[in-house]
Amino acid sequence: MSSPPSPAAVALALGPPIDEVAEILGCREGGRQVGEFLRDRAPALVLDALARVLDGDVGRVRCTVTRSKLKPHRRLTLSAELHGLGAGPRPVSAVWGAQPDSFADHPGARVVPASARGPFTSLRVASDGGSSAAPTLLVAPLDPAFPSLAALHDPEYLAALLRTQQVEVGLEGHSLTTLRYRPGQRHVLRIDLGESGRSIYAKCYRDDTGARAVAARHRVAAALRSGDHPVEPVQPVGYVEAERVMFWEGSAGARLGESVEGLSRHLRAAGAGLRAIHDSPVVAEEGPLRSDPDRERAATLRSCEHVIALLPDTEGALTALADRAADRAAREPTEAGHLLHGDFKCDNALVEQDDRLRLLDLDRVTLGDPALDLGKMISDLGWWAVTRGVDAEPFVDSFLDGYGACPRHRMRRAGGYADLFLLRSIGRRIPLHESGWDDRVERMLAVVTRGGGGR
Repeated sequence: MSSPPSPAAVALALGPPIDEVAEILGCREGGRQVGEFLRDRAPALVLDALARVLDGDVGRVRCTVTRSKLKPHRRLTLSAELHGLGAGPRPVSAVWGAQPDSFADHPGARVVPASARGPFTSLRVASDGGSSAAPTLLVAPLDPAFPSLAALHDPEYLAALLRTQQVEVGLEGHSLTTLRYRPGQRHVLRIDLGESGRSIYAKCYRDDTGARAVAARHRVAAALRSGDHPVEPVQPVGYVEAERVMFWEGSAGARLGESVEGLSRHLRAAGAGLRAIHDSPVVAEEGPLRSDPDRERAATLRSCEHVIALLPDTEGALTALADRAADRAAREPTEAGHLLHGDFKCDNALVEQDDRLRLLDLDRVTLGDPALDLGKMISDLGWWAVTRGVDAEPFVDSFLDGYGACPRHRMRRAGGYADLFLLRSIGRRIPLHESGWDDRVERMLAVVTRGGGGR
């Protein structure tokens, strides 16, 4: 019987090790292989990097991937939650490849309070440079591009900020939960005020968008008061200009579409509310939304760059469908100067316990073509229906019945935008780290080919 080969002989037979991260960034791997890396190996690489700054045993920590994004030939970004550290999951962001500007030091960055650092000696882990497999990490609540995020995690300072907005924090204090941790992009926190049961949401900004959201909320509220419908905007608590933080009143409502029960009724109300917004008088000085079919086509194809890179056979279909949808919208007369919500979709409408709808995310309110809002909602209902295996048409009909009669060219233009936005969902809403990514992409492409994004 011959003896087993030595490890050196095995290594020689297998050849040099493949740099898996470089293969992924260069898009020389397929979607299935990238998904396997994100699910099976990336969490361990994150934990290995964290072991350098964790005061304790990393073996008791579990890393769960929640979001992933591949920019071909540039970077792979992963969002995850760390479990096993106590006090709920801890968000972390990992990057392989080119480091984004948001990960670098910024002027005005603040020190994260010791109480918020937890068991970490540092909340930033730089790639060691010895291997492309080692990621660069930021652990919540650190984000050099958002100095206010660290400040909000100082309990005394946050309580003082809330008092400036006439919110008293009782003796039992408050708890803070991170809902969105996207370094360099956006952050959303929920503040639970002890036994009172009251919740407040804090949204951090890099510019004066929060201040504009306050003004937008007043315009939307005035528009909605003019109609006969159970729709109202989210209630503001206040804006802190020095910190660029907007506080919004919390809600016990459920996202529109979480339940099919009563959905048609709620969609009719949503349509009526949107029509009231579109029909409201506007101030001429407000800047129009710079958007048109060509711009939306380009944005859609940018969102699908990784799809084309990992599934090259989809390029022809994606490009042809985007061209067709943009041409469909461009053939119709355009409208401008209408008040728009700017991001009208199911996730941005809550169904309250009294059956009223409450609209969220008012920081994108602008002026422009009503077909953009209509197309966004029609595409969202198309996505919602596909993911639940139901027919979208009855729900789209309910929404449009509530919206009411409008010029035919507006609806045809909305149909073109709906197809573009549904195509964009392929790049933005099908998680690369979940199994079956390839099949889901192909299935959604087939839906758009059949005209599932609009009428």
